[in-house]
Amino acid sequence: MVFKANPYSLSDDEMVRINSARDVFLRFRSANETPLWIPAWSSAALEHVLDELLAPAGSQIADVFWGLWAALGQSSAPLSAPMANFLLDVVKYCFGRYRARYESEDFHWLALSMQQGCTEAQAYLAACALPPALIQSCREAIMNALKSSEFCEKVRPMLDSDAQQ
Repeated sequence: MVFKANPYSLSDDEMVRINSARDVFLRFRSANETPLWIPAWSSAALEHVLDELLAPAGSQIADVFWGLWAALGQSSAPLSAPMANFLLDVVKYCFGRYRARYESEDFHWLALSMQQGCTEAQAYLAACALPPALIQSCREAIMNALKSSEFCEKVRPMLDSDAQQ
């Protein structure tokens, strides 16, 4: 999914940063010959890329997550154990290293996108990345997207209201 249309009234600069992030994430591929996007990464390489995406003036945490959301929207990005670990690594690094920026980010676009439908990998990203204030409004959409996935039961405790406090 390349963001050609602009349903969220993003600026041209934001669109460029988002599409750039999407392209960067898609380069984290395993070397096998499968057409599926199975991520392969080292922590150092991922951290370097995330730091580069967030270094330019005007960059936002949303650039990373919009780009990742777009990459995951491709049918060739199934939710697998490597993908789940990759998504969790992105979320943990952004939250840990850029906590103030992460906590001030408006993730309403992600909640809205969830309500419009998503892939299993996108649902897992939302379960990991959404702040507590938004997670409950997306709980049903996340669980529905993951209902036939091995990750459904792994995500359920993350969505419990008690776990969000």
